[in-house]
Amino acid sequence: MVRPAAAALTATAAVLGGAAIAASLSLTRGARADDPPPLAPEESAAALRLPEGFEARLVAAEPVLANPMTMALDEEGRIYVSLAHSYRYGPEGSPVSPPSNPVVRLELGPDGRLARHSVVAAGFANPVMGIAVRGGRIWLTNADRLLVAVLDAEGRAIEPRAIVRDAESPWNPFGMYRVRFGPDGLLYLTVGDHPAKLTGPTNTAAVRGSTGAVFRLEPDGSSIEVLLQGMRAPFSLDIGPFGDLWVLSNGEGNPNRLIHAERGADYHFQTRPADWAWLAGRHPLAPPVWENPPGAHTAVVACHGLELPEDYEGDLLVSNWGAHGFPSANHAVLRLRLDATGEVASSEPFLSSADPRFRPTQLLPAPGGGIYVLDWHGRDDENDLTGRLYKIDYKRSHSGPRRDAAALEAARGLWELRRSREPGATARIEDALASPDARLRRLALRLLRDLGTAPSRPEALARDADPEVRLEAAFCLQRPEERLAAMRDALRLGAAHLPRLRWAAALETARRGRREDFEALLADGDPDVRLAGLMALDEAFHEKTAAAEALAALRGALERPDKVQVLEILAIAERWRASGAAEGLEGALGRFLEAVAAGAAPLETPGEKRNALEALAAAPASRAAIAVLARLARDPDPGLRSAACDLLASAGPAGGDRAAVVKALAADETAPAAARLDALATLAALEREADPDLWSRLLASPSREAALGALRALRVHADRAGAVRLLEEAGPALAARGEPFASELAFARALLAGAAPAAPDKAALRGRVLEGFRRGDPLLGRLAFRALACGGCHLPRGRAAPLGPALDGIASVQPPEYLVDSVLDPSKTIKTGHECEIVVTRSGEVHQGKVAKDGDALAIITAQGTSARVPLGDVARRERQDSSLMPEGLEQTMTEAEIADLVAYLASLVGPQAAERGPGSREAETQEGGQP
Repeated sequence: MVRPAAAALTATAAVLGGAAIAASLSLTRGARADDPPPLAPEESAAALRLPEGFEARLVAAEPVLANPMTMALDEEGRIYVSLAHSYRYGPEGSPVSPPSNPVVRLELGPDGRLARHSVVAAGFANPVMGIAVRGGRIWLTNADRLLVAVLDAEGRAIEPRAIVRDAESPWNPFGMYRVRFGPDGLLYLTVGDHPAKLTGPTNTAAVRGSTGAVFRLEPDGSSIEVLLQGMRAPFSLDIGPFGDLWVLSNGEGNPNRLIHAERGADYHFQTRPADWAWLAGRHPLAPPVWENPPGAHTAVVACHGLELPEDYEGDLLVSNWGAHGFPSANHAVLRLRLDATGEVASSEPFLSSADPRFRPTQLLPAPGGGIYVLDWHGRDDENDLTGRLYKIDYKRSHSGPRRDAAALEAARGLWELRRSREPGATARIEDALASPDARLRRLALRLLRDLGTAPSRPEALARDADPEVRLEAAFCLQRPEERLAAMRDALRLGAAHLPRLRWAAALETARRGRREDFEALLADGDPDVRLAGLMALDEAFHEKTAAAEALAALRGALERPDKVQVLEILAIAERWRASGAAEGLEGALGRFLEAVAAGAAPLETPGEKRNALEALAAAPASRAAIAVLARLARDPDPGLRSAACDLLASAGPAGGDRAAVVKALAADETAPAAARLDALATLAALEREADPDLWSRLLASPSREAALGALRALRVHADRAGAVRLLEEAGPALAARGEPFASELAFARALLAGAAPAAPDKAALRGRVLEGFRRGDPLLGRLAFRALACGGCHLPRGRAAPLGPALDGIASVQPPEYLVDSVLDPSKTIKTGHECEIVVTRSGEVHQGKVAKDGDALAIITAQGTSARVPLGDVARRERQDSSLMPEGLEQTMTEAEIADLVAYLASLVGPQAAERGPGSREAETQEGGQP
C-alpha cells in the first residue's frame, strides 16, 4: 500500500537524513572486521578507471542516495532515483523500520552536481525497481504492480494507482523490473522468473509456466502483450534507433545472456528442458545469444548520438553489478563492439573501479551527451544506505558532423510517424524503403509489420542487397504461403548465414509451416538453410503450433539416412518423444549405430558427438550402441567422456559388454589419466564383483593417479568383501609408498569395516585445506566429484534449472574460502533460488527440498532426487530453511587429501561449461583468465 505522498515526505526525509549515521553502524550482512573502510564519495569517483579522454565526476551521494536501484529522466533533465531499504531481504532485513523504499528527484546545478532533492513517493514495502517519467506523470514498478501518478509542481506523486497487477506475488527480486518508454510511445516492462500473469484495464497476458519476460503495453496499462519470454531475470533492455531490441537476462546457475531479441520469441529458460550450453546459444539448434561474464548485468545502452568517440557509435555499454561476495568480481561497465551484421563481436572493459564497493545498477544517456552511472555501492546486496551517482563524459572535441547524424534524424522521424497513428503515416513510412541506408529500410519494414501493413512492392524488396531487409519484407506479407516462400528465398540469398536471422525464419516456419515448408528447408543444398529447417522442426514441437506438420516432416526425414541430418533429427525425435516424434526412432537409430560401429559413419565434430549421446540415451542396449559408447568414453573432451561413462553405467542389460568396455579403458596405460579415472568411477558403480586381476594391477600401478584413484574407488565399490580382500593383499605395498597412500589405506579400511571416522576439527581442517589445496590434484578431485554424485545436483543434465547451482566458471567469481566452505559447511552460504523449504500439507504430509511454483501446485525436488507435486489448495504451511540441500558431514567420508583435491578441481572451473569439461582439457585451458 502506498501512503499519500505528502504524509510520506516527512518520514522519508528523516530516513534520508539519518543515512550516514546508519551506514556507520555496519549494517551490512556478513561484514568483517578486516574489511577495508568505505571510500568517501569523492574518493570513489577518483577510483574510477576509464579509457583515455574520458573523465568521471561525482553528481550525488549518500545521505541523499541510499542503495539506489534505478533511475529515469524527465524532459527537463531531472533525475528520478529509487532507493532500496528492503531489497532481497524484505522488511526484516532492512536497516530502516518500517522500510519506505522512497523515490527521490535530483535537480542539478550549473556545475552538473546535485543542487536540490525532493521525495517523489515513499511507503513501499518492496523497492521500486523501475521508473518512467513523461508528460508530468510517473510510472513505477513495485513487485506485483505497475503504478502511475500525476506529478505536482514540486515533483511529488499524487495518489499513485495500480494500472497493471500480477496474479502472482513474487519474491521482490523477481517481480516487475524496469519500465521504460520505447520510441514507439509504448511502455516496455521486464518481469523476473515466476508464473507472471498481468492484468490491465482491457486484457490479461501470461507467460508459459514460470519464466521471465518482456511485456509491451499502452501507457494506460491496456493492450498488454508478451513481447518475448524464456529468460531468468531480464533486468534491463534498450531499443536502438533502428529498432534493435537488446535485453539482458541474469543467471544464477544459468548463463548471463545478452539477447538481440526477436519479438515474439521464446528463449527457453524454464519453458522447455534446456541446459547451460543450450541457454548460452552453444547448441546449433538453440536461440543465438551473447554470453556475458559472471555477475548481475543491470543495464544495456546502445551508443547512438551520445557524444562519445566516433568509433563507439552503435556499440553497447553493459553494466555488471558484479558477483555475490566481497570483494566482488566483475563489477564494471563493459563495452561490447558490434560487427557489420549488428551482432556482438568482442567485449572489453570501459569503466572499472579500484573501489571494491562499486556496483553499477543502471546506465542512462545524459542530456547533451555522456552517461550517468548509478552505483549501489556496497559489499553485496545488503542495504547499507550508501550510494553514488557519477557522470561520465568524453572531453576531447569532435570535429565535423557525426557519421550517423542524418540517419539518426531520419530514424527519429520514422518513429514519430509510428507514434502518430495518423491515416497517412504508413505511406510516409514506406517512403523510407527507397533509402540508400539499409538500417532505415529495415526499420521502415519493422514498423510496417508492427502496424500490420504490407509494403506495396514486396517483390522489389525481395531482391534487396541486404539479407535482413529481404527477410523483413517476407515477414510483412499477409498470406502464410507467400510469406514462407519469400522467407525461404531470403534464407537462400544470405539470411541463413546470420544466426539471428536464421532463428527468426525458423520460428516463422515453426508457427505457420506446412510439411512441405519444413521439407523444403531440410532438403536444401545450403547447410545453413538445412539448419534453419532443423531449428524449425525442434521449435514446432515446443510451440505446439505446426507440430503435426513438423511430425510428418520428421518421420519422412528419418527414412533418408543422410549422416549429419539424421544425427540432428534423431536428437530432435528423442527430445520430443512424448509428442510422438520418436515413432520410427529405434529403426533409424539402430541403422545409424551399426554404420558408426562399422566405421561407415564416423563421429567427427563435437556437435555430432553430442547429438549421438542424446540419441543413445534412449537407445536399447545393443552391441552397436556399446561400441559407439566405447569410442566416446575415450574422447578427448572430458564432458563427452563423463556422459558416455554415465550411459555405460546405466544403459539396460548387456552388463558384461559394458563392464568389458570400462575395464579395458581403466587398464589401458596409454589412455589419458582423466579417461582412466572416469572409467574407475564407472566401474565401481557397474561391477557386482570386483575383478581381482584388474584392481590389483591398478593398485600397483606406477601412476600415482591410477593407484590412488583405484584405492578411493574401492571404498564405494558394490563388492565390499572383494574390496576388503584386495586392500589386504595390496596393503603392504601401498603403505610402503608413503603418504598419502598410508593414510588413505587406513581410511578405506575403516570405512569398509563400518567404523565411523572421528569427526575432525572443522575450523582447523578448513585452514589446512585452504593452505594446501593448490597442491591438490584436480583430476583426482574430479573423480571425487563424480563418486560423490555431485553432478546429479550441480549439472543441468537436461533440466532448465539444476537442483543445486551450476558450477560453470565458479572459480572466476568466488574466492577459495567460498569453495572450501561449500564442501565443509554447505549451509553457511546458500545461493539464491536454491534454498531448502519444508512444505506441510493439510493432511499432515511433510515434504522437504527445493520448491518451485508449477501452475496451481508446488513442485518439490528432494536432495535424493525424488519429486512431489502438491496442489496449492493442499498446502497448510510453507517454511524456508536455513539449511542446504547438500549433505553435511562430507569431511567424515573423505580424506583430507581428497578434500584438497576436490577443492583443487572446483578452483579449476574458471570458464563456461568448466564443470562438464574439467581440468586439463584444451577448452578449459583457453578459458584461463579469458573473462574479466
